[in-house]
Amino acid sequence: MKRLVYPIVATVIALFLISCSESGSTSEKVSQNTTEPANQTTQVKQKVDANPVAENTRKQHSLIPLAEAQNAPNWKLSDLDGNMKQLSDYKGKVVILDFWDTWCPPCKKEIPGFIELQDQYGDNGLVIIGAAFGRDGKDAVAEFTKEWKINYPIVLADRETSNMYGGIRSIPTTFVIDQEGRVRAVHVGYVFKGIFEEQVKELLDLS
Repeated sequence: MKRLVYPIVATVIALFLISCSESGSTSEKVSQNTTEPANQTTQVKQKVDANPVAENTRKQHSLIPLAEAQNAPNWKLSDLDGNMKQLSDYKGKVVILDFWDTWCPPCKKEIPGFIELQDQYGDNGLVIIGAAFGRDGKDAVAEFTKEWKINYPIVLADRETSNMYGGIRSIPTTFVIDQEGRVRAVHVGYVFKGIFEEQVKELLDLS
């Protein structure tokens, strides 16, 4: 079943990310070689528009309904101390999984809000995980984390994990995952703290 579930999740997420990655002004492209011919892009957008998961995610930043939510792939990545972490370690918690990097301006813009959210809702069952691509190396990520006083776990993202989540084309790309490990929202580009807070409070039943 896992072999079947992961490709389905990756396909759904990939279609959504391809559509959103053209925004540009609020996100940074991970690769410069991501441009597709116009006719292919149009076809992809038509598929996304017909997809209830992607449509629900875009609409007013609402949560994806349970009936349409897919299980998040269970990655296994190293943290800055060399310890292996995996998504399943956090089952029972609401997870904000943020793909980012130290050179990315919109990624940096989101971080103060994530720090505040972790402070505000950590005791209620929220954990934010920063998955850094580390283009400038692990030491740069560690130095950045210390300088910005990041209070949530940082892991080092790799290509395999990116592919599991549909291929991360632009950063920040952020997944909101519920207590049962289901993807309940996907955001590409900078998102105001209040949007994340509304979704977190709903999942934690704090509204």
